Amino acid sequence: MTVDAGGIGVQLDRASAARAEGVVVDFVEGPAASGGAGFKIENPNKPAGVRQIGPKELKKLLDDGAVAYLEGLTKDTPIAFHCHHGGRSQNAAQHFLSKGFTRVYNLAGGIDAWSREVDPSVPKY
Repeated sequence: MTVDAGGIGVQLDRASAARAEGVVVDFVEGPAASGGAGFKIENPNKPAGVRQIGPKELKKLLDDGAVAYLEGLTKDTPIAFHCHHGGRSQNAAQHFLSKGFTRVYNLAGGIDAWSREVDPSVPKY
C-alpha cells in the first residue's frame, strides 16, 4: 500500500498503514548545540507512556480530588498501600478501612522488604 505523505509516496503494509493514520512527520531546524536539524514525528496512535509530574502539579492533582476518586470506588475493591518501611502506608490503609473498604492491604516491611524478599532489582533507599 502506498500512502501519500505531502507529495512523497511511502510504502506500508496494511497493518502499519492503519497504525500510521494521523502520523505527522516534519523536518525541523535546531541549534547546532542540540544536534542541529532533524525529523519531528507526532503519532496520535502511540501507546501510553509514563508521564512525569512535578511536585506542584502533583499537589494540585491531589487537591483536585485524587483521593475522592479512590474513596468513590466500590467498598470491596482491593486496595494495597506501600511506602519505604510500611509505617506511613499503614496509616493510609487505616484511613481507607475507616471509610468502609473491606479489602485493604498494607505491604508489611514496605518496599524495602519487597526488595529483600521478592525482587532484589528494586533499589533499597
